[in-house]
Amino acid sequence: MPTKQTPSQSLGARILAKSEMTASGCRVWKGWKDPDGYGVIRLDERTKLRAHRAAYEAAHGPIPPGLIVMHMCDVRACVNPEHLHLGTHADNQADKVRKGRQARGERNGSAKLSAPDVIRIRSDTRRPPDIARAFGISADQVRLIQKRVKWAHV
Repeated sequence: MPTKQTPSQSLGARILAKSEMTASGCRVWKGWKDPDGYGVIRLDERTKLRAHRAAYEAAHGPIPPGLIVMHMCDVRACVNPEHLHLGTHADNQADKVRKGRQARGERNGSAKLSAPDVIRIRSDTRRPPDIARAFGISADQVRLIQKRVKWAHV
């Protein structure tokens, strides 16, 4: 049964009540989560906030405009203020790439090729427009794959 907020219950106390410490040191949100896996806490009848943002603000104060709350632990449901820090959207994207969480190649949902296709394209001796027609991509994409600008990880 959901815990009701009492007027005397602080935001920090509500976050503690709705989360659980794990062996890894993460304090995992046990309440409602959005489709992306982030915890959501209700501030009042009409206002909801992602739980990790609320946890950061409860521990450190307001989040300055233009900054986001990033997870050092990469656990979306973690609300441990020690695992949270501020950064820009660009910082978050760079962190994702550095940690190998960026969808590349076949993991990208809009990829038309597979790694074996890329290997075949690189060894194909036909003209790029002919290769492109065979694989359903543009000749420019063929050239970028052959130069290892695209699919460089293969």
